[in-house]
Amino acid sequence: MKWMNALREKTADMNGREKFDYIVTYYWYHILGVLAAVSFLVFLIIHFGFGNQRPEFTCVLVNQNIDYARDERIRDAFAKEAEREPERIVIDSDYQISYAGAQLAGINESSYEKFFFQWENGEIDAVIVPESFYHYCKELGGTFRDVEELGAAGLPLYKEDGVCRAVLIGQTALAPELDGAAGASDSDAEDALLLAFPVSGAHADVCAEFIGYISQINEK
Repeated sequence: MKWMNALREKTADMNGREKFDYIVTYYWYHILGVLAAVSFLVFLIIHFGFGNQRPEFTCVLVNQNIDYARDERIRDAFAKEAEREPERIVIDSDYQISYAGAQLAGINESSYEKFFFQWENGEIDAVIVPESFYHYCKELGGTFRDVEELGAAGLPLYKEDGVCRAVLIGQTALAPELDGAAGASDSDAEDALLLAFPVSGAHADVCAEFIGYISQINEK
């Protein structure tokens, strides 16, 4: 570069201190430009290489008591079983939703909007929901995977028209973690708790791994 050659010529007879003072005085804008370019490059590497990793699996618990410690226990145990990074697994019970048949007091309606927005965007891979909410989702056009195709044959299953659309998760070894539902059907005090997998979810392979995790703890 021409400016580098000019700098060498002008500082040829200077000592180290004089060179430093000269460069800072007359070439500070070059230095700032280089630092800005390097900082931007580092930002891009971190943001796109490490900071923008989407979840590999998201399971939403609807109308369970909000318990982040419980969510993390399930997340960590599943991640260990599936040999996946816990940071890429989301188990989230922060979804308190009123719907026809279950009216909850003092809830934030944004959970309803968040849930169905994520559903439409294919961001929800699995749901643990009361049976009444399962049917509510179906009334709104939601569809669920055949859980036998995910490897759930050895678990207690919930069938519709001969097709296994959910696991009766309240009858598995995970049930003690799911005590204390925040809402239930007004018409059925025994509103079964289901684990189901929306067809719109993007990670069918990890859904099968989650079924494998439930099966594994159910055998202990």
